[in-house]
Amino acid sequence: MDFLTANIDRFDKAVHLLAAKVSGCTEDKLLAHPVIMKKGSRLWHISIGDDASGAEPDSDFILPYVINAAFSLEMCLKLLLLRESGSWKNGHDLNNLFLAVSDESKILMRTTFDELVQGSTFYKEISKALNEVAKVQFSWNLDKLIAQSSTAYEDWRYSFEGPGQTGCFAGYYEIRTAILNAITKIT
Repeated sequence: MDFLTANIDRFDKAVHLLAAKVSGCTEDKLLAHPVIMKKGSRLWHISIGDDASGAEPDSDFILPYVINAAFSLEMCLKLLLLRESGSWKNGHDLNNLFLAVSDESKILMRTTFDELVQGSTFYKEISKALNEVAKVQFSWNLDKLIAQSSTAYEDWRYSFEGPGQTGCFAGYYEIRTAILNAITKIT
C-alpha cells in the first residue's frame, strides 16, 4: 500500500502542475482545478487562478491534465477499496470503482465534498461560467461528477480516435479530497 500511496502523491503533484498550466497561473496561485467540457468539436476549460504574472492559459496541457487526474482518482478509489476489502479491483471506470465502495465511505465522501463546495464563491463562478458559456446545466454533485468523468482516462487518452465525443471532467481536487478523507476514517 505504501507504493500505491507514494504513486498517488506523485500523480497529484503532476496533476497540480498541469492544472496550473491549463489555468495560466503558477502552482501556488491556482485557486480551483479546471473544469473541462467537450461538446462535439468545442472544448471549454474554466479555471480560477490568482496570478499577476500575465501567463496565458495553455490548452495544450488539457489532455495530459485530464488523463493524469482521472488516473490519480482511479488509484485513490482503488486504495480505498483495498483498505476496505483487502483485495484489488481492476478497471479504469471511476463510477464502477465508486459503486464498489462501502455505503459508509460514500457517505463520508459526499459529506466532505459538499463541505468543500457549498457556499464557495469559486464553485458558484465556475458553475455560472459553464452554464452560460457551454450552455450546460452544471452542478457540484459528487455522484454526478464521478459518473460524468467515469471513463475520462480512456476517453481522453484515446480522444484522437473519436472526434465529436462529449465529455466533462470536473472536481478533481474535491473528489480526491473526499476519497482520501474516507481512507483516513477506515479503522
